[in-house]
Formats: sequence, structure tokens, C-alpha cells
Amino acid sequence: MVALQFNIVSLLNMADRRPMSKIKTVAGDTRSPGSPAKKDSAIQLPAQQCRRPCPSHIRHRNIIYFGFDWPPWDVNRAGIADRFWLLSIFSNMAGYYCAKVYLDKPHELLEERHNNGVQVSSDLTWEDLGLSWRFHDDNTSTIMEMGYHEPDPHVVVTKLQQLLSKANKNKKATLVLSTESVEQFPLHLDQIHRFSQQQLSDPDLASSTFIWSIEPVWFLWEEQYVNFFKSKPEEAFAFPFPVTDCEYVTFHGSSFLESMTADLMELIKQTIPAEKYGLIHIRRGDAIEECDTSLPKLAKYIACSFQGTEQGDTTYGLLLSSDEKDPCYRKAVSSIVENVMGGHVKFLDLDITTQSFLDERIQSNPKVYPHKINNNYFLFQLQSMYFKSGMSFNLKQRRSIQCDDCNPILQKTEEEIGAFLQSVSLDISSIEAEYQACIAQS
Repeated sequence: MVALQFNIVSLLNMADRRPMSKIKTVAGDTRSPGSPAKKDSAIQLPAQQCRRPCPSHIRHRNIIYFGFDWPPWDVNRAGIADRFWLLSIFSNMAGYYCAKVYLDKPHELLEERHNNGVQVSSDLTWEDLGLSWRFHDDNTSTIMEMGYHEPDPHVVVTKLQQLLSKANKNKKATLVLSTESVEQFPLHLDQIHRFSQQQLSDPDLASSTFIWSIEPVWFLWEEQYVNFFKSKPEEAFAFPFPVTDCEYVTFHGSSFLESMTADLMELIKQTIPAEKYGLIHIRRGDAIEECDTSLPKLAKYIACSFQGTEQGDTTYGLLLSSDEKDPCYRKAVSSIVENVMGGHVKFLDLDITTQSFLDERIQSNPKVYPHKINNNYFLFQLQSMYFKSGMSFNLKQRRSIQCDDCNPILQKTEEEIGAFLQSVSLDISSIEAEYQACIAQS
């Protein structure tokens, strides 16, 4: 058996704080894990009113940088879902302010705990992970990687000044700000905003630039950011996502990942042929106290979610993605699907399959598939792209906000779901006994 070194579901650390009921009637949210959802509060705008133009003489001249440590939190590291969301916001902000996003490499900004306690390779780039955006106005990349890490924001600004000077014929930045506290953020945002307006309207500032370094702790200043823009309704036509639905960038992704995803999809179809495929995310680890993922609860959840599917001719492939490292638990989940659901639902451990798939590619052709991509973050992105491309349903047992008693694959009313949950009786005692025996032997 392939050694379990996976930590997939734990990468999904971008918590959605919206309240959710314990019974949901939809299992078909097939948006890729980590993809930013447009918030309900965003201002909806007609396309022709969107995007403030950046004249060519100041386009991408400014710099927005994040990556330095911010005491006392020391939270410059996070999971890839958090980085995806943050980079999409910063890229849109850069598009609005005619800037580029400068940041450290993944080696410095991704958490080790989501990668078996080790940092990713220092050679790994954000583009390797498929985190790539391009500006609408000229199709250039929104991101510039620094190539080194500097924890002192003041030293960072000095180095950015040097980079800017070389790029702009020895001209220094006109405005330099380093946001190192929550209190500074709204003040600095206001300065940047007013300076940017002057850049657009004042010919004497045509060659001016700004450098803004800021700690990427979105949850600390999200409300201030949104409220700042919403306090200026006269300019709302062009405010960047997520304040409005106006996007200044396009997500570019990775053709390399897309190609590997197609090959992985073919492998899965050959391994468990089915007409419809879906994922079940089970988060244990740091969320085990928030969501009951015991075997009896899981058996009831799966039975309810697949209720009625046995009456048709459709076959289903259920793929497991979990941060659980105990092979005994994973085998028990497989047994539940095979014994409770019968032959029309087939099970595959997607984590093991994906890791084996990647190992084989790296060993057979390391020039095309370098060792630097052998990390949980790349594997997660590979699974996410497969999920986006080939999934019909999505079952989740994660944190308290995604720990429903049922996510029906077929449309059901809440009354039908409630009646099933009250009446269903499942005997999985033999599976539990096998699980305990497996643990005793391990």
C-alpha cells in the first residue's frame, strides 16, 4: 500500500462563516475547493460600467507587496485556499490601483502543517501551483515573485525601492507606506486611494509611483476594506472585487495542471467505471471536535445522501479525500460504502490514487515532472482541478459549518430527509469490529 503522506482536506482552511442548517437539500456545489465565491453583499454592476482604466504611462507602475512577518501573530503562513483567496483580492486591488503584486515564494507563505510538517521546495512557484492571474487590460501577470524572504518590512521597502528604480530609470517611489498594524490600515488605504486618483488626473504625477507593503491577514482588515469603498458611492462603478462584482483580472490557472488532471481523470475512470463521480471530504485532525465523523454517523450520512439512487440504473463513483492518516479508518469508510450502498456506488481513495499517480510521473520523467511538485499543495490543486472538471456532487463532513446530517444527491424535501433519518437503522457492527481489530494490530 502507498504510504499515506496526504493532508488534503486540512488544506481547505478558508472558513465560511455563514450559518448553515443541519439538513441541506443540495449536494451539487461543484465549485473547486478554494475558489473565491462572490459574496452576497457585493454590489452587482453592468459590465459596461466596470473597471477604471489604467493609462499606459502608469499601468502596473505601482507596487503592492505582502509577505513580511507581523508580530505578535506571525501569521504570514497559511493554507493554499487562503492564499488563493488573498491573491485574487490583491490582484484585483492591483488592477484598480494600476499596480503589480509583489510577494514571497510559496516556500515562505504556505504552512508546513498542511504538508506533513515540512516546507515546500524553495524552487516551487505560485504558477507551479496554478495560482496565476492576468490583468484584463493587457493580459500580463498580476504577480511578481521576490525570490527571497525578508521579515523586516522596512528592509523590504528598501529592496522594492531598488527594484522600482531599475524599472523606472532611477526614479524613486513618490509614496511609500508600510502597514504594520490594524489601526494603520484604513489610514494607509485612504492615502493610497487619494494618491492613485491624483496619478490619473494630474499630468505632473504621470511618472509617480507608490510602494505599499502590507501584512496578508485578510480577516483583520476585510471589513475596513469593504467599508472604505462603500463609503464612496460616487466611485462605486469601478470598485474591485469583492466590494463589487467588478473583476480587474482573469484567473489563468496552469495548462500543466490541466494536462495532468485529464490523465488522472482517465485513470480514475479505468479504476472504477461509473456514470457519475463525486467527492466526499472528511476532515478529522484539527476539526474532529467540531464535526462527528464517527463510523455510525458517517454510515447514516452516506445512506441518506444516496437515498433513492439505487432505484435507477445510474452508477456512482465516490472518491474519498481526507486528512485522516489512519489507514484503518480509511478502510472502514470503504467498507461502509461497499456494504451499506451496494454495487451501484463504487469507492476509491482519491488521496492514495493521486499520490501514486504523481509518484509514477516523477519517477518516470523527472525533467517534465520535477520533484518540487511532490507536495500536498500540488496534490490538492490537482484534486481540485479534477473536482472542478469531473464531479457531479460534493459531500462534506468537515467543520461545524459543513457537517450536515444529509446532503442528498437526488432532490429531496426536508420532510423526506427528516423522515429517512428517523426511520433508517444500519447495522455496521462488523465494520466497527474490523476497525477496532485493525487498530489493535497497527
